[in-house]
Amino acid sequence: MILSELLGVNTTSNAWFYLGEGIGYIPYADTDEGGTGDPVRSVARIDLYNNTAVKPDLPDNLWLQQYQKCVLEDGKFYMAISPIGQEGNIYIFDTKSTSSDGFTVGASLESGADATYIGVY
Repeated sequence: MILSELLGVNTTSNAWFYLGEGIGYIPYADTDEGGTGDPVRSVARIDLYNNTAVKPDLPDNLWLQQYQKCVLEDGKFYMAISPIGQEGNIYIFDTKSTSSDGFTVGASLESGADATYIGVY
């Protein structure tokens, strides 16, 4: 499986969160939109068994360059998602959902001009 082919854009990534049963989430940069240091990132839900990738409907202007930690609990995958210079949220992904809106927006995160969140601990 090649993520770029599945999403229809050129991608690069430096993280992978495998959750079991062939499902994982990968923060990636859309290199058609900018360089790896630019806020051109998003997250994709990967299904290794079915060779599919879904891009959730997340905010734009994400950096996610040094994403380090997420939490899986009771079939839900928790990620801190915060656009550069804006308030963000904890996103709670339903790992069974194949929909682009297969998540719930949770607790809010305050952010300053240059602040980013690099995980949920």
